Amino acid sequence: MQHMEPAEEKGEDEEKGTCSIDGSESLSDEHRQYLLARHGTVALDPMPCMSPADPYNWPTRKKEINLALVAFHAMMATFTSAAIHSSLVPIGHDLHVSVQRATYLIALVIAILGCAPLFWRPLANRWGRRPIFLLSLLCSLAGNIGCAKSPTYNTMALCRAITAFFISPASAIGSAVVSETFFKRKRATYMGIWTIMVTCGVPVAPFIFGFLSQRVNYRWIYWVRTVGRKFNQAD
Repeated sequence: MQHMEPAEEKGEDEEKGTCSIDGSESLSDEHRQYLLARHGTVALDPMPCMSPADPYNWPTRKKEINLALVAFHAMMATFTSAAIHSSLVPIGHDLHVSVQRATYLIALVIAILGCAPLFWRPLANRWGRRPIFLLSLLCSLAGNIGCAKSPTYNTMALCRAITAFFISPASAIGSAVVSETFFKRKRATYMGIWTIMVTCGVPVAPFIFGFLSQRVNYRWIYWVRTVGRKFNQAD
């Protein structure tokens, strides 16, 4: 019975989509035919399981849609800090604080975005990516609503801190999603796409929301971002 245990363990791993195979030499005929039918080759690195649950076996379109959602989520983290750059004067007038003090709302978010990923990465490794992303979407959505309705400076600072903390998981585990989805030969390309999306948040957010702040009201920055979080959650 001892020789059956490795096979049973392998079967459990394949169901989870987390098996690890050294190379094509150790593949069974059934596994080889599965990979040839799905990928057209067995020269794959890493070597995926014989299971559709393995992200490496997902269709390319599904992988790219997943990457787009994760990258958009990560970009919203930098949007959070940069969105009010062009609205500091209206914020100061509305909340009865100086422009210098209004800038602390940006510095607060930057500080949290720099530290919070250290908290989220172990949780994602323990509980999985999906629950963390869903928690991130829901709580950052609530934080943006709180910012839009904040009557005082302290309340807005608290709500921005909550938003920054809960929106940071994508920055922490987004690169891991790329590594766990794409084969090494294509990984650099998709990692570059993810990086560009994250980086674009800083210059793009003030450009877009500056017009919004001038034409309507700076609080609409938070309402628009709330809609964006809801859209991402729906997808």
